[in-house]
Amino acid sequence: MGSLFATVDADDRVQVPQNGLKANLDVFVLGEFDRHNEVCTLHWPHENSPPRMSAAQLATLLSAVHAYNDQYAANGNSCYWYTYTVMEVIRTKFVAVQTEGSAFAERSMFARKKMGVEGDVEAVSKLYDTEWAKCAEQAQKRVVSTVNWYFANFGESDVSQDSIRVNEENANAAGAAHKDRMAKIEAEEGRKQAEAGRKQAEQELEREAIRRKQEEDRRKQAEVEREREKRRAEREKERAEREKERAERLEAELRALRENHGVRN
Repeated sequence: MGSLFATVDADDRVQVPQNGLKANLDVFVLGEFDRHNEVCTLHWPHENSPPRMSAAQLATLLSAVHAYNDQYAANGNSCYWYTYTVMEVIRTKFVAVQTEGSAFAERSMFARKKMGVEGDVEAVSKLYDTEWAKCAEQAQKRVVSTVNWYFANFGESDVSQDSIRVNEENANAAGAAHKDRMAKIEAEEGRKQAEAGRKQAEQELEREAIRRKQEEDRRKQAEVEREREKRRAEREKERAEREKERAERLEAELRALRENHGVRN
Protein backbone atom coordinates (compact mmCIF):
# COMPACT_ATOMS: atom_id res chain seq x y z
CA MET A 1 0.00 0.00 0.00
CA GLY A 2 2.93 2.32 0.62
CA SER A 3 3.91 2.32 -3.06
CA LEU A 4 0.30 2.98 -4.06
CA PHE A 5 0.38 6.41 -2.43
CA ALA A 6 3.96 7.28 -3.45
CA THR A 7 4.61 10.04 -5.99
CA VAL A 8 6.34 9.47 -9.31
CA ASP A 9 7.48 11.75 -12.12
CA ALA A 10 4.61 12.61 -14.45
CA ASP A 11 5.10 11.29 -17.97
CA ASP A 12 1.98 11.80 -20.07
CA ARG A 13 1.76 11.51 -23.84
CA VAL A 14 -0.45 13.60 -26.11
CA GLN A 15 -1.01 12.30 -29.63
CA VAL A 16 -1.76 14.87 -32.36
CA PRO A 17 -3.37 13.07 -35.34
CA GLN A 18 -2.22 13.61 -38.90
CA ASN A 19 -3.82 16.74 -40.39
CA GLY A 20 -5.73 17.15 -37.11
CA LEU A 21 -8.42 14.71 -38.25
CA LYS A 22 -10.30 12.67 -35.67
CA ALA A 23 -10.53 9.78 -38.12
CA ASN A 24 -6.72 9.55 -38.09
CA LEU A 25 -6.76 9.68 -34.30
CA ASP A 26 -9.28 6.82 -34.21
CA VAL A 27 -7.01 4.75 -36.45
CA PHE A 28 -4.06 5.42 -34.15
CA VAL A 29 -6.02 4.53 -31.01
CA LEU A 30 -7.34 1.29 -32.51
CA GLY A 31 -3.83 0.30 -33.57
CA GLU A 32 -2.36 1.22 -30.18
CA PHE A 33 -5.04 0.03 -27.77
CA ASP A 34 -7.48 -2.00 -29.86
CA ARG A 35 -10.96 -1.75 -28.30
CA HIS A 36 -11.56 1.27 -26.08
CA ASN A 37 -14.33 3.38 -24.56
CA GLU A 38 -14.59 7.07 -25.34
CA VAL A 39 -15.13 9.35 -22.34
CA CYS A 40 -15.81 12.65 -24.10
CA THR A 41 -14.70 14.86 -26.98
CA LEU A 42 -14.37 18.61 -27.52
CA HIS A 43 -15.09 20.38 -30.78
CA TRP A 44 -16.03 23.72 -32.31
CA PRO A 45 -19.21 23.28 -34.37
CA HIS A 46 -19.08 26.46 -36.43
CA GLU A 47 -16.39 28.32 -38.30
CA ASN A 48 -17.62 31.65 -36.94
CA SER A 49 -17.39 30.45 -33.34
CA PRO A 50 -14.61 31.83 -31.07
CA PRO A 51 -11.10 31.08 -32.42
CA ARG A 52 -10.08 27.46 -32.24
CA MET A 53 -7.08 26.44 -30.21
CA SER A 54 -3.80 26.50 -32.09
CA ALA A 55 -1.04 23.91 -31.75
CA ALA A 56 1.12 26.53 -30.03
CA GLN A 57 -1.62 27.23 -27.49
CA LEU A 58 -2.12 23.51 -26.86
CA ALA A 59 1.62 23.07 -26.31
CA THR A 60 1.64 26.01 -23.92
CA LEU A 61 -1.28 24.57 -21.97
CA LEU A 62 0.31 21.12 -21.71
CA SER A 63 3.52 22.75 -20.50
CA ALA A 64 1.56 24.82 -17.95
CA VAL A 65 -0.21 21.74 -16.57
CA HIS A 66 3.10 19.92 -16.24
CA ALA A 67 4.70 22.95 -14.58
CA TYR A 68 1.78 23.21 -12.15
CA ASN A 69 2.34 19.65 -10.98
CA ASP A 70 4.95 17.30 -12.40
CA GLN A 71 4.43 14.56 -9.81
CA TYR A 72 1.80 11.85 -9.93
CA ALA A 73 0.11 10.17 -6.98
CA ALA A 74 -2.53 7.46 -7.27
CA ASN A 75 -4.70 9.20 -4.68
CA GLY A 76 -4.13 12.73 -6.00
CA ASN A 77 -2.83 14.39 -9.16
CA SER A 78 -2.81 11.39 -11.47
CA CYS A 79 -3.34 10.91 -15.21
CA TYR A 80 -7.06 11.37 -14.50
CA TRP A 81 -6.28 14.81 -13.05
CA TYR A 82 -4.01 15.69 -15.99
CA THR A 83 -6.59 14.74 -18.63
CA TYR A 84 -9.51 16.34 -16.79
CA THR A 85 -7.63 19.60 -16.21
CA VAL A 86 -6.47 19.89 -19.83
CA MET A 87 -9.96 19.15 -21.18
CA GLU A 88 -11.70 21.56 -18.80
CA VAL A 89 -9.32 24.45 -19.53
CA ILE A 90 -9.86 23.95 -23.28
CA ARG A 91 -13.64 23.69 -22.80
CA THR A 92 -13.96 26.81 -20.66
CA LYS A 93 -11.23 29.05 -22.05
CA PHE A 94 -11.70 28.27 -25.74
CA VAL A 95 -15.49 27.80 -25.54
CA ALA A 96 -15.41 24.28 -26.94
CA VAL A 97 -18.49 22.07 -27.05
CA GLN A 98 -18.23 18.87 -25.04
CA THR A 99 -19.85 15.66 -26.26
CA GLU A 100 -20.21 12.85 -23.75
CA GLY A 101 -19.02 9.42 -24.83
CA SER A 102 -20.17 5.96 -23.79
CA ALA A 103 -17.84 5.95 -20.77
CA PHE A 104 -18.59 9.49 -19.53
CA ALA A 105 -20.27 8.19 -16.35
CA GLU A 106 -16.95 6.54 -15.45
CA ARG A 107 -14.90 9.69 -15.98
CA SER A 108 -12.08 9.97 -13.41
CA MET A 109 -13.17 6.69 -11.81
CA PHE A 110 -10.60 4.21 -10.53
CA ALA A 111 -11.61 1.00 -8.76
CA ARG A 112 -15.20 2.34 -8.66
CA LYS A 113 -14.05 5.40 -6.75
CA LYS A 114 -14.22 8.99 -8.00
CA MET A 115 -10.76 10.54 -8.03
CA GLY A 116 -10.26 14.11 -6.80
CA VAL A 117 -9.54 15.93 -10.06
CA GLU A 118 -11.67 19.08 -10.06
CA GLY A 119 -9.79 21.53 -7.84
CA ASP A 120 -7.09 23.05 -10.03
CA VAL A 121 -8.75 24.09 -13.31
CA GLU A 122 -8.93 27.80 -12.48
CA ALA A 123 -5.34 27.94 -11.20
CA VAL A 124 -3.97 26.13 -14.26
CA SER A 125 -6.07 28.39 -16.52
CA LYS A 126 -4.46 31.47 -14.96
CA LEU A 127 -1.01 29.91 -15.28
CA TYR A 128 -1.72 29.26 -18.97
CA ASP A 129 -2.68 32.94 -19.47
CA THR A 130 0.64 34.00 -17.96
CA GLU A 131 2.66 31.55 -20.06
CA TRP A 132 0.82 32.40 -23.28
CA ALA A 133 1.32 36.12 -22.69
CA LYS A 134 5.06 35.40 -22.39
CA CYS A 135 4.97 33.47 -25.67
CA ALA A 136 3.18 36.31 -27.46
CA GLU A 137 5.71 38.80 -26.10
CA GLN A 138 8.62 36.61 -27.20
CA ALA A 139 7.08 36.23 -30.66
CA GLN A 140 6.75 39.98 -30.97
CA LYS A 141 10.37 40.46 -29.92
CA ARG A 142 11.52 37.87 -32.49
CA VAL A 143 9.68 39.69 -35.28
CA VAL A 144 11.24 43.00 -34.35
CA SER A 145 14.66 41.38 -33.92
CA THR A 146 14.43 39.74 -37.36
CA VAL A 147 13.49 43.00 -39.02
CA ASN A 148 16.35 44.80 -37.28
CA TRP A 149 18.77 42.07 -38.37
CA TYR A 150 17.74 42.42 -42.00
CA PHE A 151 18.04 46.17 -41.74
CA ALA A 152 21.51 45.93 -40.21
CA ASN A 153 22.79 43.41 -42.76
CA PHE A 154 21.15 44.52 -45.99
CA GLY A 155 20.65 48.20 -45.44
CA GLU A 156 17.69 50.46 -45.80
CA SER A 157 17.36 49.75 -49.52
CA ASP A 158 16.32 46.14 -48.87
CA VAL A 159 14.28 46.67 -45.75
CA SER A 160 12.22 49.82 -45.85
CA GLN A 161 10.89 51.68 -42.89
CA ASP A 162 7.42 50.76 -44.12
CA SER A 163 8.12 47.04 -43.87
CA ILE A 164 9.54 47.50 -40.38
CA ARG A 165 6.45 49.41 -39.39
CA VAL A 166 4.19 46.77 -40.94
CA ASN A 167 5.92 43.95 -39.07
CA GLU A 168 5.78 45.85 -35.81
CA GLU A 169 2.10 46.60 -36.41
CA ASN A 170 1.46 42.93 -37.16
CA ALA A 171 3.20 41.90 -33.96
CA ASN A 172 1.27 44.48 -31.97
CA ALA A 173 -1.96 43.39 -33.66
CA ALA A 174 -1.28 39.77 -32.73
CA GLY A 175 -0.80 40.76 -29.09
CA ALA A 176 -3.92 42.94 -29.16
CA ALA A 177 -5.92 40.15 -30.81
CA HIS A 178 -4.88 37.78 -28.05
CA LYS A 179 -5.90 40.25 -25.36
CA ASP A 180 -9.20 40.89 -27.16
CA ARG A 181 -9.89 37.16 -27.45
CA MET A 182 -9.11 36.65 -23.76
CA ALA A 183 -11.40 39.54 -22.86
CA LYS A 184 -14.20 38.00 -24.95
CA ILE A 185 -13.66 34.61 -23.34
CA GLU A 186 -13.70 36.17 -19.86
CA ALA A 187 -16.87 38.06 -20.76
CA GLU A 188 -18.44 34.83 -22.02
CA GLU A 189 -17.43 33.06 -18.82
CA GLY A 190 -18.96 35.91 -16.82
CA ARG A 191 -22.16 35.59 -18.82
CA LYS A 192 -22.23 31.84 -18.27
CA GLN A 193 -21.67 32.28 -14.54
CA ALA A 194 -24.45 34.87 -14.39
CA GLU A 195 -26.74 32.53 -16.33
CA ALA A 196 -25.83 29.67 -14.00
CA GLY A 197 -26.58 31.92 -11.01
CA ARG A 198 -29.94 32.88 -12.49
CA LYS A 199 -30.86 29.26 -13.15
CA GLN A 200 -29.79 28.32 -9.63
CA ALA A 201 -31.96 31.11 -8.21
CA GLU A 202 -34.90 29.92 -10.33
CA GLN A 203 -34.36 26.37 -9.10
CA GLU A 204 -34.28 27.63 -5.50
CA LEU A 205 -37.57 29.46 -6.08
CA GLU A 206 -39.09 26.32 -7.61
CA ARG A 207 -37.92 24.23 -4.66
CA GLU A 208 -39.32 26.81 -2.24
CA ALA A 209 -42.65 26.82 -4.10
CA ILE A 210 -42.74 23.01 -3.97
CA ARG A 211 -41.92 23.08 -0.25
CA ARG A 212 -44.69 25.60 0.45
CA LYS A 213 -47.16 23.57 -1.59
CA GLN A 214 -46.21 20.44 0.32
CA GLU A 215 -46.69 22.28 3.62
CA GLU A 216 -50.08 23.58 2.41
CA ASP A 217 -51.06 20.06 1.33
CA ARG A 218 -50.06 18.71 4.74
CA ARG A 219 -52.03 21.47 6.48
CA LYS A 220 -55.10 20.73 4.40
CA GLN A 221 -54.73 17.01 5.02
CA ALA A 222 -54.47 17.70 8.74
CA GLU A 223 -57.65 19.78 8.58
CA VAL A 224 -59.40 16.97 6.70
CA GLU A 225 -58.26 14.50 9.36
CA ARG A 226 -59.46 16.78 12.16
CA GLU A 227 -62.83 17.26 10.44
CA ARG A 228 -63.14 13.50 9.91
CA GLU A 229 -62.29 12.88 13.56
CA LYS A 230 -64.81 15.50 14.63
CA ARG A 231 -67.57 13.90 12.56
CA ARG A 232 -66.64 10.47 13.93
CA ALA A 233 -66.85 11.80 17.50
CA GLU A 234 -70.22 13.38 16.76
CA ARG A 235 -71.51 10.10 15.32
CA GLU A 236 -70.26 8.27 18.38
CA LYS A 237 -72.00 10.79 20.60
CA GLU A 238 -75.26 10.49 18.64
CA ARG A 239 -75.05 6.70 18.78
CA ALA A 240 -74.46 6.79 22.53
CA GLU A 241 -77.42 9.12 22.99
CA ARG A 242 -79.63 6.84 20.90
CA GLU A 243 -78.51 3.85 22.92
CA LYS A 244 -79.27 5.71 26.11
CA GLU A 245 -82.71 6.76 24.87
CA ARG A 246 -83.45 3.20 23.77
CA ALA A 247 -82.33 1.84 27.13
CA GLU A 248 -84.52 4.38 28.98
CA ARG A 249 -87.48 3.56 26.73
CA LEU A 250 -87.10 -0.16 27.32
CA GLU A 251 -86.77 0.44 31.04
CA ALA A 252 -89.97 2.52 31.02
CA GLU A 253 -91.84 -0.16 29.03
CA LEU A 254 -90.62 -2.85 31.40
CA ARG A 255 -91.72 -0.84 34.39
CA ALA A 256 -95.14 -0.25 32.81
CA LEU A 257 -95.60 -3.97 32.20
CA ARG A 258 -94.75 -4.77 35.76
CA GLU A 259 -97.19 -2.21 37.06
CA ASN A 260 -99.95 -3.56 34.78
CA HIS A 261 -99.43 -7.08 36.09
CA GLY A 262 -99.09 -6.03 39.67
CA VAL A 263 -95.46 -6.89 39.86
CA ARG A 264 -93.46 -4.94 42.35
CA ASN A 265 -89.72 -4.41 42.13
